[in-house]
Amino acid sequence: MQDTEMTTALPEDDVSAEPEIPDVTEEEGVPEEIGEDGAEEMPPRTDYERLAEEDMREIHRIAPVFASIREVGDLPNATRYATLRDAGLTVEEALWATCHAFLPKNGYDNRSHLRSGVPRGAAGNPIQMSAEELAAAKDLFSDMSEAEIRRLYAKCRA
Repeated sequence: MQDTEMTTALPEDDVSAEPEIPDVTEEEGVPEEIGEDGAEEMPPRTDYERLAEEDMREIHRIAPVFASIREVGDLPNATRYATLRDAGLTVEEALWATCHAFLPKNGYDNRSHLRSGVPRGAAGNPIQMSAEELAAAKDLFSDMSEAEIRRLYAKCRA
C-alpha cells in the first residue's frame, strides 16, 4: 500500500472584502420596526399616571383604611407593591401581599376553613364523680384536695 497525502483546500484569506449588506427592495418593503423616514418607531407610551390613579381608586374601594392616601407611593411597602403589580398581580392581590397588617381581617382571612363549626363549650362535660365516690376518695386520699381528686378520677376514667 502506498501512503497518500491528503490535502485540504483552505479558503483564501481576503481581508479587503467588505461584508455583504442585503439590499431592501421595494417589493420586500420596509421592515416594521423602521418607519418610512428611517427612524425606529417607538411602541405606544404607557400612561403610568393614569394606571396609578386607577390603582388608587381600586385601593380606596377595597380598603377604606387607605382613604387618606392619595398616591401609590405613600402606601406602606410601596416599592414591593409596585414590584408585585409589575409581576402581574391584581391590585387586590398586591395590596394584600404588601399591606395585610393594615387591612381589616373580615373578607381577607383565608384561615376560616380551619375553625371548628362546633362552639368551644359544646365539647361535653368532663367525667363527673358522684357524691358517694368523692366521699370514698377523700377517705382514701386524705392528703389530696378535692380538685386534685377530681383530676385524678377524670384521668383514670378517660
